[in-house]
Amino acid sequence: MAIFKNRPLCAACMSFILFSVIGYFISSPVRMIIIAIAVFILVTTVIFYLWKRSSPNKSLYISLVAFAIMLSTLVSYLYFDTKQNTFEKYYNEDHTIEAVVVSNISESVNFNVYEIDVRKIDGDKTSHKAIVTMSYDSALDIGDLFTVEAEASQSSQYYSQTRLLSDGIFIIYNSSNAASLNYIKGDVFIPKILFKNINSKLSRIFTSNLDVNSGALSSALLLGNKDLLSDIVRRDFYRAGVSHILALSGLHVSILMGALAFLLKRLHIGIKKIAVVLSVGAIVYLLITGLSLSACRAVIMIILVYMAILFERRNDSLTSLSFAGVLILFISPGSVLDAGFWMSFTATLGLLVYMPAFNDFMNKCFEKFKNYKKISKFIIKPLKFVLNLICTGICAMIPLITVMCIFAGEVSLYTVLSSAILSVPATVIIILSGLFLLVSSIPFLSHPLSLAITFISNFMLNVCERISDTEHAVVSLRYPFVFIAIVVIGVTLAYSLIFRLRNVFIALTPSAIALLILISSISAFNYINQDIVTTSYINVSSQSDMLVLSNDRESVIVDIGTGSKSSYYSALETASEQRVTEIQAIILTKCSHTHQS
Repeated sequence: MAIFKNRPLCAACMSFILFSVIGYFISSPVRMIIIAIAVFILVTTVIFYLWKRSSPNKSLYISLVAFAIMLSTLVSYLYFDTKQNTFEKYYNEDHTIEAVVVSNISESVNFNVYEIDVRKIDGDKTSHKAIVTMSYDSALDIGDLFTVEAEASQSSQYYSQTRLLSDGIFIIYNSSNAASLNYIKGDVFIPKILFKNINSKLSRIFTSNLDVNSGALSSALLLGNKDLLSDIVRRDFYRAGVSHILALSGLHVSILMGALAFLLKRLHIGIKKIAVVLSVGAIVYLLITGLSLSACRAVIMIILVYMAILFERRNDSLTSLSFAGVLILFISPGSVLDAGFWMSFTATLGLLVYMPAFNDFMNKCFEKFKNYKKISKFIIKPLKFVLNLICTGICAMIPLITVMCIFAGEVSLYTVLSSAILSVPATVIIILSGLFLLVSSIPFLSHPLSLAITFISNFMLNVCERISDTEHAVVSLRYPFVFIAIVVIGVTLAYSLIFRLRNVFIALTPSAIALLILISSISAFNYINQDIVTTSYINVSSQSDMLVLSNDRESVIVDIGTGSKSSYYSALETASEQRVTEIQAIILTKCSHTHQS
């Protein structure tokens, strides 16, 4: 296994990540058995080493891997069993809770949803995250301290259980009694709220000086504040396959830290001092942007790079990536269920596995032109840049297919193309937006920057809109045969990862064939079934009957109830299960049951 040669920490970290996934799916007794086996292997290895029956290098590898497996399984047990069981005594009963509003998830006249930090429950001190739903106008703001009577439950019809666990939330409070709500005080200090307020103030600089969409896009790209983006813009980015550009990741952190490093070098500051400044800057940036998992992974990796510079050590990208994954999963075990974490992790892993093989191949292809300076400058370099962008999208997309199949069940056909087109404009906006924050109060400097940001933002928005309007831009992956292709892609990725294949054809061909077979199978299936219309009847209650008419990735939802929308989400789920990616129309007939016969 070439990749783990002389990389004991990388081997241990990958084992931790693998068994964090396994730990979620297995039962509590099986977890305890795995922990016992890992402890036995660890102790046996130490004894063999002390008796000089095993080499130091071999003993180190086995000990680290066994310890990683034991630790990851133990963390899964403490999180998914022990911690979750502590909340069971509260379920299905009414309680009086005292809490602080941390985030406003949804707000309307008669229904409000908040993320809260619970301080007391029935007068007893506690500390846990939760979600509270209020079926009335509560008019609470972020930072408000309040008490309310609410029923506790384990799940909610508005959130999946995996989403709640990934956020570290084990309990939902539902309040229907407006009279029980008691406002105590506002502006309660919580670090998360403090940084969220800072983020909001910085976002307002963009929204007050730029147009609505440009300001919202700048806030999302630089500050990670996607709340300002309209549903239409989010939909367009999703259908164009570039939602990852909006999620803070290594791209955003590297651009900002790279720009800061450039300025510090011009001030003739030493490389070690620069490493310290950039490490602190990366942490501050992470706090201001809300501690998203993708940003955490990127910041941890980049800090490891700076620490290697500081201590004059060589940094290894795979070890840094796996170590960053371990830190996130150790601190927040629920992240194993978070799609954003896996999309960020697997995309970076794909780049580290496949890009070296591609770069070697590209360098060999263009080696003969290196003596022709004019050709190299005006043709070869731009061509290599374009090819690098395209291959970056492909290399990141190969492992991402697996994640999208598991979490989203859909994939955009334009991901590689749109990523190649929009990566550079997104980079420019990040840099210009950072400069704009610094000079926003100086008109003759901020005005040209605002014009440039608006122009580039409109270009990105128009590209996404055009792709989004394309029929069947998104393809469903909810087919029985998709699992086979996913397994093949996963196995080939693991093979390329373990043995570090340097030949681009050997590394990419198996996965490329699997993708080709997958696309061909989906196309053939849709062609054969293009004239078949599926009618699904949904009856959640006696007043919310609905029909879902599906044909060739398209669907029409017809409400044949009394006007109630209580089964609307069930209709969407039904359409999704039938591999529908586009809702062509929603017909609200609002007819009564007396006329349905």
